[in-house]
Amino acid sequence: MADKADRTTVRDAAEADLDRIAELWAEMIDMHHDLDERFWVRKPDGQEIFHEWMAGAVDDEKRVLVVAEVDGAVAGYVHGHIAGAPPPMQDRITGSITDVSVGFNYRGKGVGKKMMAAVLEWFAARGAEEVTLLAALKNECAVGFYEHLGFEKYTVTMWKSLG
Repeated sequence: MADKADRTTVRDAAEADLDRIAELWAEMIDMHHDLDERFWVRKPDGQEIFHEWMAGAVDDEKRVLVVAEVDGAVAGYVHGHIAGAPPPMQDRITGSITDVSVGFNYRGKGVGKKMMAAVLEWFAARGAEEVTLLAALKNECAVGFYEHLGFEKYTVTMWKSLG
């Protein structure tokens, strides 16, 4: 029997995928908060707000939203956008990945790798010179996944409670 990566199709997301994408986002946010309570907590209507935000990505030329399907079911998504340099800096085109989420039953099967390859190709086709993303330090699986794909750590986000 073929593994899940062999049965995976990566494609641009469509309106019909948004409910599942929002579910995967909610799972990802909740998992991160379970790993580290400092991580943001979603609003009670956060999943609906996220759904609306992603709806804007479906036809936006500067945003990418892909899904991976395994046997016809949406198993994951990646969202990102094209970003330029801040005004006082020399301009360069940067790809920024905001979300990578793979359903728990599909992890470790090559699904995320296929989606990332498609998104990196999308950024390159639009002239991006580099791609950035954020990864929670306590999400060691994600950090290792990104490093395996060639991403390097280059900044550190510092945190201090004022409460």
